[in-house]
Amino acid sequence: MRLRSRRSLWLGVSLALGAGILMPPAGRAMAQAIADQLAGCKKENGNMQTRISACTWIIDKAKDNEDIRIEAHLQRGVLHELAGDKEAAIKDYSEAIALDTSNALAYFNRGNVYDQLGQHDRAIADYTEAIKLDAADPDVFNNRGQVYDTKGEYELAIADYSESIRLKRDNSRAFFNRGSAYDQMGEYDRAIADYTEAIKLDATDPDVFNNRGQAYDAKGEYDLAIADFSQSLRLSRDNPRAFFNRAVAYANKDEYQRAIADFNEAIKLDPQDAEAYLGRGAMHEELGNEAAARADYRKSLEIMPEHEDAREALARLGN
Repeated sequence: MRLRSRRSLWLGVSLALGAGILMPPAGRAMAQAIADQLAGCKKENGNMQTRISACTWIIDKAKDNEDIRIEAHLQRGVLHELAGDKEAAIKDYSEAIALDTSNALAYFNRGNVYDQLGQHDRAIADYTEAIKLDAADPDVFNNRGQVYDTKGEYELAIADYSESIRLKRDNSRAFFNRGSAYDQMGEYDRAIADYTEAIKLDATDPDVFNNRGQAYDAKGEYDLAIADFSQSLRLSRDNPRAFFNRAVAYANKDEYQRAIADFNEAIKLDPQDAEAYLGRGAMHEELGNEAAARADYRKSLEIMPEHEDAREALARLGN
């Protein structure tokens, strides 16, 4: 799993409304109303729909104050994003950009939503624009790196993660993500080094131990892999991938009973994992338990009818 930095709240500074300016009573009343609505729009623990309505009121009423409207569009965009209305979020971020084309945060947030929608080229374009406007933000490099990663452009991803780390040395997310990219490229020593740095910065994340364990497993260092998968499970017992991966490492050491025990746990947590049934079936086959192996291979095919390995295994055992 990749770690992705997200800004869930608008981080702008609240603007003073009418401070030090003599206003007629009607003007003061409107300024106070805008201030009240802005507070409601940005109230972190407030009702979602109430906050969206407050943001909308500001956008509709504060026609002469573009800065306040930009802030309301950005906040409403975040709220729409949290509510799952991605298109509405994009519209708000786009409105903020139309009002201020130099607003790096609006590009950053819109890039995040495009990424969530799988529109990777648009996400990269927005992150790139945000970088042009603010090249000192490590999160933008991290997120653009993740989109490159998703597209399989690992060298570009690594370049972005490296810049994110240069800007923020204690950036555990970027170390984790760069390790994952190296892992995908088969550069396991570099991957392990980055995962180790991520663990030094945050030793409470089960995914980092799981990923480092996979890199050790790929190198044939099964005991180190098992130690990492075990630590991942100590941090999160409801982690089917760590059970699955530890089962694979035990299988690679020919410890078939231990592998079956871990495949059992993985299946309890994710009963629709065709690969776990396939793996457990292979362990039963190694131990000579052909009936149990057949049952697991059949279950794997039931879940994934096109699974060639399960089909070949059944054919090998005579169905």
